[in-house]
Amino acid sequence: MLGVLPKAYATCQEGCLTTQNTALGDDALINSTGIKNTANGSLALLSNTRGDDNTATGYSALFNNTTGINNTAIGDPALFSNATGSGNIALGF
Repeated sequence: MLGVLPKAYATCQEGCLTTQNTALGDDALINSTGIKNTANGSLALLSNTRGDDNTATGYSALFNNTTGINNTAIGDPALFSNATGSGNIALGF
Protein backbone atom coordinates (compact mmCIF):
# COMPACT_ATOMS: atom_id res chain seq x y z
CA MET A 1 0.00 0.00 0.00
CA LEU A 2 1.39 3.38 -0.98
CA GLY A 3 1.01 6.33 1.32
CA VAL A 4 0.59 9.90 0.18
CA LEU A 5 2.61 12.54 1.92
CA PRO A 6 0.87 15.80 2.78
CA LYS A 7 1.65 18.73 0.50
CA ALA A 8 4.12 21.19 1.99
CA TYR A 9 2.66 24.69 2.14
CA ALA A 10 4.88 26.54 4.56
CA THR A 11 8.45 27.60 4.96
CA CYS A 12 9.61 27.18 8.53
CA GLN A 13 11.50 30.26 9.61
CA GLU A 14 13.84 29.68 12.50
CA GLY A 15 16.34 32.19 13.83
CA CYS A 16 17.92 35.45 12.90
CA LEU A 17 17.16 36.74 9.41
CA THR A 18 18.70 39.57 7.44
CA THR A 19 18.20 43.21 8.43
CA GLN A 20 17.98 42.47 12.16
CA ASN A 21 14.76 40.44 11.89
CA THR A 22 14.00 37.38 14.00
CA ALA A 23 11.39 34.76 13.13
CA LEU A 24 10.20 31.42 14.42
CA GLY A 25 7.28 29.57 12.84
CA ASP A 26 5.76 28.48 9.54
CA ASP A 27 5.77 31.45 7.14
CA ALA A 28 6.50 33.88 9.97
CA LEU A 29 7.84 37.15 8.51
CA ILE A 30 8.33 35.41 5.16
CA ASN A 31 7.76 38.45 2.88
CA SER A 32 9.53 41.18 4.84
CA THR A 33 12.17 43.62 3.69
CA GLY A 34 11.58 45.72 6.82
CA ILE A 35 14.07 45.92 9.67
CA LYS A 36 14.07 45.04 13.38
CA ASN A 37 10.92 42.90 13.36
CA THR A 38 10.25 39.89 15.58
CA ALA A 39 7.68 37.23 14.62
CA ASN A 40 6.98 34.14 16.74
CA GLY A 41 4.24 31.78 15.60
CA SER A 42 2.89 30.43 12.36
CA LEU A 43 1.84 33.18 9.94
CA ALA A 44 2.95 35.96 12.31
CA LEU A 45 3.69 39.12 10.29
CA LEU A 46 3.03 37.11 7.11
CA SER A 47 2.11 40.10 4.92
CA ASN A 48 4.73 42.48 6.29
CA THR A 49 6.69 44.03 3.45
CA ARG A 50 8.29 47.28 4.61
CA GLY A 51 7.07 47.59 8.20
CA ASP A 52 9.77 48.11 10.82
CA ASP A 53 10.11 47.57 14.59
CA ASN A 54 7.08 45.27 14.92
CA THR A 55 6.68 42.42 17.40
CA ALA A 56 4.14 39.66 16.73
CA THR A 57 3.73 36.65 18.99
CA GLY A 58 1.00 34.11 18.30
CA TYR A 59 -0.62 32.37 15.36
CA SER A 60 -1.51 35.02 12.72
CA ALA A 61 -0.53 37.95 14.94
CA LEU A 62 -0.18 41.09 12.76
CA PHE A 63 -1.06 38.86 9.78
CA ASN A 64 -2.11 41.68 7.40
CA ASN A 65 0.49 44.25 8.44
CA THR A 66 2.29 45.54 5.35
CA THR A 67 3.92 48.87 6.21
CA GLY A 68 2.82 49.62 9.77
CA ILE A 69 5.63 50.37 12.24
CA ASN A 70 6.14 50.07 16.00
CA ASN A 71 3.28 47.62 16.60
CA THR A 72 3.13 44.94 19.29
CA ALA A 73 0.66 42.07 18.97
CA ILE A 74 0.56 39.20 21.44
CA GLY A 75 -2.05 36.50 21.04
CA ASP A 76 -3.93 34.60 18.36
CA PRO A 77 -4.69 36.58 16.09
CA ALA A 78 -3.88 39.93 17.72
CA LEU A 79 -3.97 42.91 15.31
CA PHE A 80 -4.84 40.50 12.48
CA SER A 81 -6.47 43.20 10.30
CA ASN A 82 -3.95 45.98 10.90
CA ALA A 83 -2.28 46.78 7.56
CA THR A 84 -0.70 50.23 7.78
CA GLY A 85 -1.46 51.43 11.30
CA SER A 86 1.45 52.28 13.58
CA GLY A 87 2.05 52.46 17.31
CA ASN A 88 -0.58 49.86 18.26
CA ILE A 89 -0.56 47.36 21.11
CA ALA A 90 -2.92 44.39 21.28
CA LEU A 91 -2.98 41.63 23.88
CA GLY A 92 -5.13 38.54 23.52
CA PHE A 93 -7.61 37.36 20.93
